[in-house]
Amino acid sequence: MSKRYEAHRESSKKESEKKRLKESFRKHPLLTTLAVIFLSFLGIFFNITQINEEIPAVGQNEQVINYTFRNENYLNDHFEKHKDEFNFSNAKEYLQGANYVISHKDSLHKLEAEDGDDVYYLEATNELVIVSTDGYIRTYFKPSDGIHYYNRT
Repeated sequence: MSKRYEAHRESSKKESEKKRLKESFRKHPLLTTLAVIFLSFLGIFFNITQINEEIPAVGQNEQVINYTFRNENYLNDHFEKHKDEFNFSNAKEYLQGANYVISHKDSLHKLEAEDGDDVYYLEATNELVIVSTDGYIRTYFKPSDGIHYYNRT
């Protein structure tokens, strides 16, 4: 497994955790308010100031990783199989579309229960990408049953 893939996978896990935390904060505003007050008190009590200067902004050090299919034949076969689902003119555009879903901030991400592959789903456009454990795109398509397909994988 490449270091770039490992770094992206770790980054994706962190992004998924951030999304879960944000959703939890939205569901529990009182708990969130109490946590902010408590943490503010700790900051004042222990004289913690300007800590954010040492922490890079989200995305500041992230690099964009462009995934590929295992080989050109797989890319072309998948493009031919799924081209009617998209408005792409060629396999290169199809590959760019898959990478867009993988890197999109609103894409849902999880590990496939069966074999640990990464699954990315962009609900707004109903696009799903599966990336193998060794860092290659396995497939990219629009599931006929949308989010339900993502939830089953």
